[in-house]
Amino acid sequence: MQPKIDLIKVENLCEGNSAVYIHTEDLWLRGVCSAIRGLSLEGIKEFIVQRKGKLFSLNDHIDTLRPIQDVDIKSLVKRDNVGVINETRPYQVEAYADIAKEVASALGHAPDIHIFHFINQAIYIGIARGYGELLSEGCIKRFPLMVGVYAQDEPVDITREISRIRDSTGGILEFVTEEEIRTASSSPGIEAAGDFTGIAWLLQERDRVKKKKKVNYLTGDIIISNHIWTPVEKVSALIKSEGKTY
Repeated sequence: MQPKIDLIKVENLCEGNSAVYIHTEDLWLRGVCSAIRGLSLEGIKEFIVQRKGKLFSLNDHIDTLRPIQDVDIKSLVKRDNVGVINETRPYQVEAYADIAKEVASALGHAPDIHIFHFINQAIYIGIARGYGELLSEGCIKRFPLMVGVYAQDEPVDITREISRIRDSTGGILEFVTEEEIRTASSSPGIEAAGDFTGIAWLLQERDRVKKKKKVNYLTGDIIISNHIWTPVEKVSALIKSEGKTY
């Protein structure tokens, strides 16, 4: 398995025995590209994509996502040859499982902690599945602590499956505030595009641990999957260039 992911070590975030690596990409786009590739092989020709609460249409005859307004999404699902990408699908889970496998391949082992923006439930399920498969195959020796972080005002659908995975893996689901994100983005030496939720959580958690004088568990290799939104105008072109089969 060859690593496909770029991990950038951020020295000023490293502390004590920890080594912090950031990988930045549009996590949402990874899942959508995977879903479109898979659904297109099933004969789906038109896709309805949900992004930040808005609906867009994508098909073979346009170069950009076309906004859709005043449409009942349930009625779209019933149409032939239309794939609605607004929920956890196997293809999206597979795409996020690949993140875990690519990280482990790049490091040569599993990280101690993997922090990521909890955009949707497929990310948590997928990354957990990826590490779980590596563990069952004997490719890694331990399951990393998974930290799903989201901004305070973001709507997050925490399902029973997410809760089950969190509890079984010892994972964490927490929010950060906009102020903490601003503090993280203004920290000297941090040069990373994205929303900084993962970095903000790490800085916040370090302060919390120090104040409580607890044993510092923030050691070893720490991965931050730093999410960035690709401009919606470029999404269609990226999907087509990455999708190949679409």
